[in-house]
Amino acid sequence: MLNNFLDNRCIELKSNYDSYEDLIANVSRELLKYGYVKESFLENILGREKQYPTGFELGGKYNIAIPHTDMENVLKPVIYIVVLDRPVMFKSAEDGKTDISVNIVFVISLNEKNKHIVVLEELMKIFSKNDLIEKIKNSEDKDELIRLIYEEE
Repeated sequence: MLNNFLDNRCIELKSNYDSYEDLIANVSRELLKYGYVKESFLENILGREKQYPTGFELGGKYNIAIPHTDMENVLKPVIYIVVLDRPVMFKSAEDGKTDISVNIVFVISLNEKNKHIVVLEELMKIFSKNDLIEKIKNSEDKDELIRLIYEEE
């Protein structure tokens, strides 16, 4: 299921950003360039992240964030994956206040409501496997990362 939403152009490995806002702004530019989202995407995803933070501590070595926005801002569904060389701070999804040092970001851009829950469930399966998260974090190649996710399904 997740493979239906992966595009090699929408994967960054060993990236560095100064803040989650910079990361999301760059992802938004790329998604706009590839025709995945509308101009409204950036403003809406940043607004949603401030209101409903998406940082998650996984209990292992690495943490993740899953920023997303309303489907009206999306033209074609995609999951944009950013594997960070150095972590970026996101606020915790649990309390909205705690800073979480995030290593991997899955920007979810979907335009069908019923797909959102299914994609989140599939991602949660991945997030529950610290060894898989470690492999994703250490991926040297975009195709390798896609293969790791594909093998989990």
